[in-house]
Amino acid sequence: MIKNDIFLPDEMEKDREILEKTLKKIIFMETERINDVEGLPVTTSKFGGNPYFPKNADYPKNENGVPLSMLAQINFNEIFTQQNISEELEQDSELKYLPRKGILSFFIDYYDDVLGSDFGKNEKKTGYRVM
Repeated sequence: MIKNDIFLPDEMEKDREILEKTLKKIIFMETERINDVEGLPVTTSKFGGNPYFPKNADYPKNENGVPLSMLAQINFNEIFTQQNISEELEQDSELKYLPRKGILSFFIDYYDDVLGSDFGKNEKKTGYRVM
């Protein structure tokens, strides 16, 4: 479901018009915890676990050569099929350019104190990867 509404506490209602001008649309995904992941395809959208990863690609590692941990994996085909929002997206000027297939994966350095963050330095980019 595409969401673009905003809840504000009463004391912020006076600023609603200004805040609504800064809104960005999101695709809301409902999640559920699954304890038995044996039967799930490796390409399933998920948080944590084992990622789908092409055999011919180099697995992301930190600057010490330690493999990064998968934070999240989003299968676009699965999202658009399950959410039944393809038609709605086609009519949206901002979201219509999202891919309809493919997998987007986020990796972080789980063993780093700040989980791979570099706080805006953007010099090394070895503590995280988006693929």
